[in-house]
Amino acid sequence: MLELRLSRQSKTQLEIKLNYSLSEQIKKHKYFVRIYVFVPRVLALNSTNYPASRFYSDTSTFIRMSAPQLDLAHVGKKKHIKPWSEEFKSQIKKFTDGTHGDEKATEHSLKILGCVFKSSIRDKRLETEKTISEAIDNDNFDQVSASLDQFATEVESSLKRIQKLGVLCEADHLPSNIQDCWRGVNEYTSLIAEEALTSLVSEFEPHEEKCKASFDRLKDLAIKQYEHRKECGFQTFLNDEKTNEYLPHRWRVLKRYIGSALYLRVSRSEAGKLQNDIIAMVSAALAMLFATMAILAIQSRWGVSLSMAFVSTMVMAYVVKDRIKELGKRHIQKLLPTSLPDHKITITDDAETSIGVATESFSVMNPKDTPKEIQALRLSDLESRQAIKGRPEHVWRYEKDIELAHEALAAQFSGASGLTDIMRINLESMLFRMNDAWEVYRHVHPRTREVCETRCARVYHVNIIFELGSDAGETTTMRSRLVLNKKGIQRIDEIKDGDILLDIDTSNETSEPQDFDD
Repeated sequence: MLELRLSRQSKTQLEIKLNYSLSEQIKKHKYFVRIYVFVPRVLALNSTNYPASRFYSDTSTFIRMSAPQLDLAHVGKKKHIKPWSEEFKSQIKKFTDGTHGDEKATEHSLKILGCVFKSSIRDKRLETEKTISEAIDNDNFDQVSASLDQFATEVESSLKRIQKLGVLCEADHLPSNIQDCWRGVNEYTSLIAEEALTSLVSEFEPHEEKCKASFDRLKDLAIKQYEHRKECGFQTFLNDEKTNEYLPHRWRVLKRYIGSALYLRVSRSEAGKLQNDIIAMVSAALAMLFATMAILAIQSRWGVSLSMAFVSTMVMAYVVKDRIKELGKRHIQKLLPTSLPDHKITITDDAETSIGVATESFSVMNPKDTPKEIQALRLSDLESRQAIKGRPEHVWRYEKDIELAHEALAAQFSGASGLTDIMRINLESMLFRMNDAWEVYRHVHPRTREVCETRCARVYHVNIIFELGSDAGETTTMRSRLVLNKKGIQRIDEIKDGDILLDIDTSNETSEPQDFDD
């Protein structure tokens, strides 16, 4: 019901993708996510200098619908894309008949078709790669050819179906917004198809001679996409004599534009405002009670004289009253059975229809204060006391509880099967205090007996443990390790049975090495 994918968005950004599945049998879905980030103490990111506000400023969150799941073979068939094409054709007919159609609904349907194609061709490519790899292992190249031909056939039929619908958008009487939307979908689906075809050719190129006809078919189809875009007047093709900065920029623009059909609105508000106000009022009342009693006592002792004793006592009474107010807030908060979340998140669609709510909180804690099972998983690959004690850490703990209404989602998104929560964490605050990426190890060579200097990569390990669950009783715990250096994220390891040896690519490194004692 809940899936996780961890990846490197960039050298300094970690991306966490959480996919929440939805079931028609359940009206309200409830999920929880607990993330424990074990940060080496040497990076000095603790509760004092890394408060919740700084974490949230380093974090960006996006929530979108998971693209409707459809086999690539079905994208090319009229009946299977009916949930989205019918709305589209209905609106086009209204414009054709001279009545006012819904431009927004028409654009939305077109974009959804683009999203469906992207999801379908990605899943089919991964499935084909797996099938071909198994066939190569079994020396079954007839199966390799069959898989490549099937992929090419399904890509062709899918593009043909989408472009057949798109022709309806090219009529002169249609609003320019709809025409522009179709051009974007047309260009985007062509780029996606070319990428998938090229990826398959590249992945299995060493075996091309044994399946030449099938490989040629994929290459021809990839080239056809390039020619198609050129014929349509699109500029998304490469030129060996230019910098080609336009193509990746345009690709990202199209990706965001087409994907916008799936994105939901997320609004944050401070959680527990009423409770915090009540705590503040109670603390203020206690402070005022003390101040009143103090004034009465002072007046009974010195009257209204302006002696030094009177003034000094009044000042001290004010200081104590101020402290009572602040200490009252903190201590009353601790007496509450549970701590308040940092934010309440409201999830809505473009029409402001509520789809779900979530709460989130962040804190920095001592590893000993984490749950026992989390501690055990963190230390599972460490075999000695020295290994454990030699890794002093702080723990960042992030919690999110989310509740989703399936009925509201299904009403807005036909074929909605899930929701994707994308969280990106900027790690530059960690990199800031890291030493240089290289250091020198000096040793006496065992054979030449000369003093040698060997360059070694200096890395930092940041372990992350995820605890995921739902109200259905499912709970999953997993651990990953970020391998970082001064330049950013080098790789991400999934930790299962013991430690993984370091193996960092140093071929493009030019920085000077540093001594161990620097």
